[in-house]
Amino acid sequence: MTYLVGIARKQEIAVVITNQVYTDVNKGIDMPIGGNILCHLSKTIIKLEKLDKGLRRATLLKHRSLPEGASIDFKITNKGIE
Repeated sequence: MTYLVGIARKQEIAVVITNQVYTDVNKGIDMPIGGNILCHLSKTIIKLEKLDKGLRRATLLKHRSLPEGASIDFKITNKGIE
């Protein structure tokens, strides 16, 4: 991760990393499989969820300048994202 952050900063490029999560049954919260290091090194974190009837939700969990908690619902269709 540190290596990727270094390359991204030097080359001024975005790096997108996906991660699986698990639910900590003692705390009742979702935790990243990769551990907290991913949270600390990431500048932006977006949570993707599957909802009913083909809907999905993207929620902003972390960002440098935008408020956390903003979300949008969308569908993935043959025409793209709606």
